[in-house]
Amino acid sequence: MDYQTHQMRLMPKLATVLATTFATRYACQLLNDDVCGKVPLHQDRQMQALVAGLKAYTTWEAIDTLQICRECCGGQGFMEVNRLASLKRDADVFVTFEGDNTVLLQVPYIGLLNIYSSQFGGSKLKAVIHTLSTNIKAKLQSGLKMLRNQNVTSIAYVLNALEFKQDLLLRNLAARLMDKVSSKREDPLSAWNDCLDHVSALSLAYVHQ
Repeated sequence: MDYQTHQMRLMPKLATVLATTFATRYACQLLNDDVCGKVPLHQDRQMQALVAGLKAYTTWEAIDTLQICRECCGGQGFMEVNRLASLKRDADVFVTFEGDNTVLLQVPYIGLLNIYSSQFGGSKLKAVIHTLSTNIKAKLQSGLKMLRNQNVTSIAYVLNALEFKQDLLLRNLAARLMDKVSSKREDPLSAWNDCLDHVSALSLAYVHQ
C-alpha cells in the first residue's frame, strides 16, 4: 500500500465496499419492515427496485474489486492461503444466481411503469414517456443551478450531482422513446428493446444515488 498506484486502485474500491454495505443494510431494513408489518413484498416497489439494482451492481463490483486485489498481489494473489482465488470463484457464481444482471437492471423502472400505466389505457410505454417528459427540463435547470452554488467537496453537492445525472439520463431516455414511438411509429416493444442500454445506465444511476 506504499505505492501510489496501489492506493489509487484500491482505495476507491474500499469506499465502494463501505457504501454498498450500508446500502445493503438499508435494503434489509426495508425488507424487515415489510415482513414485520405484513406488507406484501410484491407491492413494495421501492424495496424491489433497490434490491434488484443493488444485486446487479454489487456482484459486478465484487468481481472487479477481487480482480484488482489479485493483480495488486502479483503471483501471491493465486495462492489459496490469501483466499482471493476462492473468493473470485464464488463471486462469479453470485453474478448469475438470479439470472443475467442486465435483466435485473430493468426492475427499478418496472415499478414506475406499473404505477402510471393505468392512467394511459394500460400502455406502459406511453405512460413512462408521458411521465418522464413532464417537468424534467425544469428539474434539470434547477438542479444545474443548485450545483453551481455548492461546494464540490460537500456531501450535498455529491448527492445533488447524482440526482442531476439520474434526471439527465431520464430525460434522454424519454426523448429516445418519444422519437421512436411517436415520430418513427415503431412498435412499442421494439422501441423499448432498442433503448435497453439507456435503461441499464439509468438503473445504475438510480443505484448510485
